[in-house]
Amino acid sequence: MARLMNGEFNDKVNSYQVIDCRYPYEYENGHIQGAINVYTQKQAHEQFIQSKSPKKIDDPVSTKNDILIFHCEFSSQRGPDM
Repeated sequence: MARLMNGEFNDKVNSYQVIDCRYPYEYENGHIQGAINVYTQKQAHEQFIQSKSPKKIDDPVSTKNDILIFHCEFSSQRGPDM
């Protein structure tokens, strides 16, 4: 993730977003720079599914990836569940 954040994959990655899946009080006590706090599946659905408008047919197809990184304290429960 550090390599991604340092731009080493800019030729392959269009964008990335770190989603901090911890509870708000944990997030507020410190988080990865640029991370957003989304800690329920409902919030994730609203943020990443409902809010996205469909692509227009004439939009160019990018060969680069858009990456979502789900992060939690130990990445063994909440991150994978999201």
